[in-house]
Amino acid sequence: GLNFRDVLIAMGIYPDPAELGCECVGVVSRYGPGVTDLQVGERVAVISSGCFANYVVAPRALVVPVPSVMDASVAASLPVAFATAILCLRNLARLEAGDSVLWHTATGAVGQAAIQVARSEGARIIASASRKKWSKLKELGVEDVVDSRSLEFANDVRRMTQGKGVQIAVNCLPGEFRRATLDAVAHGGSFIEIGKGEGLTAEEIKRLRPDVKFESFDLSKLCLTDEEVVANSLSLAVENVRTGRWKAPEVCDYDFVQAGEAFRTMQQAKHTGKLLLDFGRLAPSNDNGEERLQPEENSVVLITGGLGGLGLMTAQWLVERGEKHLVLLSRKGVVSEQQKEVVDRIRNSGVIVDVLTVDVSDADQLATALKRFLDGSGPPLRGVIHAAGVLEDHRLE
Repeated sequence: GLNFRDVLIAMGIYPDPAELGCECVGVVSRYGPGVTDLQVGERVAVISSGCFANYVVAPRALVVPVPSVMDASVAASLPVAFATAILCLRNLARLEAGDSVLWHTATGAVGQAAIQVARSEGARIIASASRKKWSKLKELGVEDVVDSRSLEFANDVRRMTQGKGVQIAVNCLPGEFRRATLDAVAHGGSFIEIGKGEGLTAEEIKRLRPDVKFESFDLSKLCLTDEEVVANSLSLAVENVRTGRWKAPEVCDYDFVQAGEAFRTMQQAKHTGKLLLDFGRLAPSNDNGEERLQPEENSVVLITGGLGGLGLMTAQWLVERGEKHLVLLSRKGVVSEQQKEVVDRIRNSGVIVDVLTVDVSDADQLATALKRFLDGSGPPLRGVIHAAGVLEDHRLE
């Protein structure tokens, strides 16, 4: 699952050290000596750091079995979305029937989960979104909708609640929107911050509204301090989706080689529901624990320094594992009989080998050389092995 947290990490503006990816679905490949209730090959949903990978190591408490009948994309959309919604509304805000809840940017996966959690408890949901996404909220059955791009939403919320405000507000909007959200909370209500942007600090919120219960929610930190409560929320989500009480957020799948496109889509808020990255083409390891990519027709693996000793060895290694199209980059091209012999041998085995003379330290040269692999006119570039280097001898004194 891709989350806005990952976008902030990729941009270098996430406030804490963190790895990309915090949720996934996959199959158990190994387990530690203390684990007795999981089997190799069992499919599970996971909340853990470093999930943008083909292998993830996670604590047992944050691994939940997934029913075999549940689609992998459905299972992958659940962990962060429903854990956040459940823990914010049920655990922190103590949601009760008849409460009114304001949830911002509710067309995303977390918002779609929150709508269902709130309704299942008999609460009223007031959802914000940009106007172009209001139709999606209507499809989800939300009647009370406000504009997440205008500070007028606070007045609209008060009007919808006869001037009282909401009992619970869950905010992710920065700056003045955080203050406006606080203004929309009823006397004695709860304000839960799940965003990381600028705006009122916790101290300022408590000073301005001492009557309001303020909580800052960070799922990644909670996973470190209270694994059990996170695991319970994930189990509850899987069970309620399995029985049909709740529905998974709508999903949009991207192949892992399309990660850049997925990140840009989320950064520009063009999506609704959950964006997923599919690492399914990364093959399981063999008996020696050796991890490798699945060979795929009509795609290219590029090797920089491809005619050097290491580059040619790597090329032969890839061919042995089924690769059908290699691109070898070299500053000088084929200049020795040994290089020609290896390239010819690979080509004679039926593999396409493109040898491109280019200096990889020259961005313009590189862009020109790889244009057809990147603009869609040629086969897609799905893997890069960087083996280029420059040697410069110096005397040690």
